[in-house]
Amino acid sequence: MEEARASTSVRNREVLEKSQGPEEIQPKNDQEMVDFLRGRLKFLDITVLPEGERLDKISSFSKVDYEDPEEKKTLWEKIYDNAMARISGNGGVNTSGLRNVEYYEPKTEDENSSDSLLDQVPQINIKLPDGMNLRAAAYEHIPLYSTQIDVLPNRILKVSENIVVVANGEKVKEGLIRFFNKKSVSGQNRVRLMLDSVLVNGEAFPYELIEQNDLYAIRPMHQFKLSPGVYVFEFRYLVDKYLMDLDDFYEFYWDVTGSQFNLLTARAIAAIKLPGREPAVKQFALTGTSAHMVDNNAIIMKGIDNTIGFMNLVPLREGESLHLFMTLPKIDFQSVTQTQKLVELLEDYGDVALCLVYVLVVAISCLLSWRYIRKHLKFRNITLPSAILIRSLWRGGTDQKSLGGALLDLFRKNIIDIESHDKDIILVRKSAHARHLSRFESKVLNILFSKKDGVCKIGRGEKINKLRALIAREAKKQVSSLGIRLGGMYILFNILMLIVLEIALCLWNPQSLMFGILVMADIVLFGSIILLAFAKKQLWKKVVFGILAAGLFLLAVFLLKIYLNSIAIILMLLGIAIGVVFNYAASGRDAMLKNAVQSVYQMREFLMQQQESIGTGRNFAAQQANIFVLDLEDKYPENPKIKSHYRLKEMEELLKQAF
Repeated sequence: MEEARASTSVRNREVLEKSQGPEEIQPKNDQEMVDFLRGRLKFLDITVLPEGERLDKISSFSKVDYEDPEEKKTLWEKIYDNAMARISGNGGVNTSGLRNVEYYEPKTEDENSSDSLLDQVPQINIKLPDGMNLRAAAYEHIPLYSTQIDVLPNRILKVSENIVVVANGEKVKEGLIRFFNKKSVSGQNRVRLMLDSVLVNGEAFPYELIEQNDLYAIRPMHQFKLSPGVYVFEFRYLVDKYLMDLDDFYEFYWDVTGSQFNLLTARAIAAIKLPGREPAVKQFALTGTSAHMVDNNAIIMKGIDNTIGFMNLVPLREGESLHLFMTLPKIDFQSVTQTQKLVELLEDYGDVALCLVYVLVVAISCLLSWRYIRKHLKFRNITLPSAILIRSLWRGGTDQKSLGGALLDLFRKNIIDIESHDKDIILVRKSAHARHLSRFESKVLNILFSKKDGVCKIGRGEKINKLRALIAREAKKQVSSLGIRLGGMYILFNILMLIVLEIALCLWNPQSLMFGILVMADIVLFGSIILLAFAKKQLWKKVVFGILAAGLFLLAVFLLKIYLNSIAIILMLLGIAIGVVFNYAASGRDAMLKNAVQSVYQMREFLMQQQESIGTGRNFAAQQANIFVLDLEDKYPENPKIKSHYRLKEMEELLKQAF
């Protein structure tokens, strides 16, 4: 660096004097700089080493001649040569453990000049972490990206990254974000990242560590704008479970820049300090992108205290990085116990283990409950609220008498009257309970009566078909509701198990957004189930509801994928599916509904036994609809005591006229 300072004025004058040439070689726009960078990266090469020469003893490098002569260089080329000559070297990086290293600097001729002429081109001051001040061209790039990694005996990596950024507001407008892969190099375990601190120009800034799909992101808690200038970002963090275990060795790979910045990086330097005294078995460095790497643009530097340094020789283009590979002996590392392996396994796949336990608990409980329901469920009488529900349980579905039962229920509630005129059966609407009608009763009245006419005569046609379809849907709805009510304990159990699982997942991964993501996924997922449950018989409604349900399902999976393993998501959905299928099966006639079916049989037996008392008392009006749907109308002839309530003969005649 001292030599660089001594020759600064010579280089500056040479650059400026040669730049004052014909107008056609003066810079026209920034594209000239871009074109030069692309060309420059192609014309830098390492001198072929003599046989037996070591990489850390390199003392000379050669530069391929450009196609254009020196005097044809543009001003941008000369400025960049001058700037790179200033910042090339080890400024700002703690390389006290490195020795016998010579750095590449472009060759220049010594001439006397005045530094004042340098003010004629855009320049910017750079203050490196060690306090050294430099000047460089004021165009966005990374002059220096230095990384120091201490590999601790417990396999934890202590990382300190210094990133010097020249910003002018084009690409670098806000604080840098550092991304890191969740998966280790082997792809078999989940890396743990712990943020220590982030400094910007020596001052601590509030940064946070979050998870984004398969990446960790170290990002500012609050975005802050960067005015044009030079910034030194220092990221300090710990990395655990990163080394690849290969029986007798650990494999270590490090992407120095993360291959994430869309800026040119002039110099990338890494210093790796290994534990103990045993050196690495082998090490090598590559430059380029993950798809295309080369091995002749980086050098390796041996240092004291078991330190190894790496450095690129050619500036790294956008998306390129310095890739380090090392094989480390296990002799200086602490041995891993079986307990530690189990803990690490749970840390990596704890979500899978928890979801597996959830599936087993739900599956076993459903199996045991099903056996109990089928064989050991004790009978208990169940109150059945409507005649169409009783008919549906008695016959396993709806038929013509279901319509009669629905009308007799309306008659019992004094909503309609059923009258006989000659040979016609007339329905008359009453308004005494108009404000207390259920949704089903309102729909029946809307089909039977118009707004102006309160009298209806039922015959064959569209009206009767609408009534039958409405009653069939209502019967199915009432049977499903009864099944849900009877199986409510099992539904509550499945929901409780899902809540316990999600609490356990939040404890396993205590991210601030974890619980919110799980709750949102639950809402979306159950929304898709509800949409499928309410899909109508019409084809277009099935398609629309199916598409919406599929979209909500995929959205739920996407939300869960933010924090959970794919296998864990599959197991969670499997547990939910088992619960849904079980509750659907438990609502069948041979399961939870068998108590309801048996209650229907007991009701019929009761009506037959109490024929005399019911047929001659006030209780007939309440039981008339049930008598009709249970095919007992022949057991209850008309008599003077119940004449004002008796409508069984009228209903038989009405059904004959309708069907």
